[in-house]
Amino acid sequence: VWEGPVDIQEVANRVTALGYTTGKYRGVTIYQIGDDYEVDLANEAMKLTIGRLNRVALEEGRITAAPATELVERSLDAAADRVDSLADRPEYVALARALEPVQGVVFLSGDRAREMADPSVVLRLSHLPPAVVEKLKERYGPGGKAPFLHTYALVGIGLRDDGEKQWVLVALLYEGEKAKAIAEEDGHLLTDRLKDYLFLAQKGRPASEVWQVGEPTVTEYEGGAVVLVPLQLNRNALPRLWKQIIYRRDILFLSGK
Repeated sequence: VWEGPVDIQEVANRVTALGYTTGKYRGVTIYQIGDDYEVDLANEAMKLTIGRLNRVALEEGRITAAPATELVERSLDAAADRVDSLADRPEYVALARALEPVQGVVFLSGDRAREMADPSVVLRLSHLPPAVVEKLKERYGPGGKAPFLHTYALVGIGLRDDGEKQWVLVALLYEGEKAKAIAEEDGHLLTDRLKDYLFLAQKGRPASEVWQVGEPTVTEYEGGAVVLVPLQLNRNALPRLWKQIIYRRDILFLSGK
């Protein structure tokens, strides 16, 4: 979902030129190409987007895109308050508020993030030199010497762009009476991890060449707390890094017990 000033007619003209056809859902025009989730590499539009934009809904001030019709329709219903959404859950609202403003964000459950950051899996699948793998195992693996993060409930990873500088934002949400103290403690541990992180998908490239780690901040909400760590990207870093580390499971810094 993209919200902001948008020339709907210009977007409509461009997607139509790419072969999209139109449909309607509750008065909203949805431009569509191919079948749900289809990726036809012979089709210019689907090749460029890998099928992620097979459905595009255009409204005043908002573009909603997804690989399937149902996903777009559910998003439209949520935006119109016709169904419950994450905006009705206080923990997601707290996480979103801690991260804003952002140009894009991905939310993960704590269980899913820990699964994606499991050292026994990601290090086995990596193509790092053996010496680097052993170093990372010592820090993040079972029985490692470094302390572990506490059990966080949610993770938010996003991009902030003020037009001149970009930041990758990493936020962890904790629940319970001791959430603030735990968030403060884990904020320092996460900061240390991010300062000397080695990118698994970039053959052990030091993160210090890519970002500068800022100070963690903790905000409370009724039921828990969120710790946020900002990572200012260096000039040679690509803004899309924030998505790449998720899709490539390059988030070992979130590993836990």
